[in-house]
Amino acid sequence: MARPQKRGMDYFPMDVNTNHTLDYLRMRFGLVGFGAVIRLWQRIYAENGYYMEADEDALGFFAEENRLNPEELDQIITFAVRQGIFDEQLYEEEGILTSYEIQERYFSAVGRRSRVEADSRYFLLPAEECGANLCLDGVFVNRNTAETDVPACNNPQTKENNTKVNQIIQDQTTQNQNILYINKSKPEETTAEKTEIKCSSLQSKEALRLVGMFEKITGKKVKNKLLNLFLQALSTGIEPKNLEQLIYKAVKQHECEQYLTAKLENSLSDT
Repeated sequence: MARPQKRGMDYFPMDVNTNHTLDYLRMRFGLVGFGAVIRLWQRIYAENGYYMEADEDALGFFAEENRLNPEELDQIITFAVRQGIFDEQLYEEEGILTSYEIQERYFSAVGRRSRVEADSRYFLLPAEECGANLCLDGVFVNRNTAETDVPACNNPQTKENNTKVNQIIQDQTTQNQNILYINKSKPEETTAEKTEIKCSSLQSKEALRLVGMFEKITGKKVKNKLLNLFLQALSTGIEPKNLEQLIYKAVKQHECEQYLTAKLENSLSDT
């Protein structure tokens, strides 16, 4: 009798330098959130290999197994989905936790297996660029390709997606710059907002980056005043790394934007 085909993996690689999405999650939920995502990855790679079901029963068992509050786990997963750690569409429509990166890592790792099963409903990679061992819905889709030196899957849409992301960033930058100009011209604003801010283009970009960082972590749009405060802080010589530390402290507070605004105003009054 033939041995059953193994689906999962015994281990998976992980970079020692985590990306910003994991950093944001760790800042928001601490090591509990970070550890929860790592444990979810372990479950994915160990069982189905490239996805896991995220229905109420599965997540309830996962929470109990890892001594997590179910409500907190739900918040962690929601935040992770919003940050792109897991694919949003598959999570919302199919109740599945997976991502392009998870699948790329998995199908590359199992490239030497003779057969790798995949469900087209949850499959995110371009099948034609995967190995000859890919069996999609029971069909070997690449049997005419060479069956040796199986390549890792590549995403042909990466350039298109990067272009879209860059366009969004550019649009947001232009919008924030326009808002800053309008704020300086309104007569009813506070003295701090009406003050002419002399800063370099590099400082302007840095201020926009800090605002974007804060919005990314909190998931909320901030008031224009915060952008002006960052610009003033940078123009007075406050280092960006010190402002980043201030953001990290602020996101732990209940009223994080008010806390950050007050701290920036206090710092400016001391200079």
